[in-house]
Amino acid sequence: MSLDMDYRRHVKSAFDIAYDGSFAYSTRICSVTGLNCAQVIQLNNAVDYETTFSSFLVDWKVNSAMDFLKTELKLLRDVDIPVLINMHQCEGTRLEKLRELISEWYGDFSPQSEENH
Repeated sequence: MSLDMDYRRHVKSAFDIAYDGSFAYSTRICSVTGLNCAQVIQLNNAVDYETTFSSFLVDWKVNSAMDFLKTELKLLRDVDIPVLINMHQCEGTRLEKLRELISEWYGDFSPQSEENH
């Protein structure tokens, strides 16, 4: 199992390290036989969550996971397996943004949209 993680590490010196990204990740999980698989996308906190903070020697910048999610869904466009999206704080406008994104993604490859093209 491998993780596709959304972050970058910047080492300016041994005492000056920075991480930035959404810290979301994606992985494919399969049964022992490999016949049944699902893609799991973990969005940390909320899809639009952003913050910065520092600890003793490390700076952190957390970006929105929306671009990561869009990219992952595009990569999964031609894959015929279930896609599980796990996130926290999915209500209000965040829920609407997510519904819109999934509807667009699903509509891009559904049989109905192919008939209309």
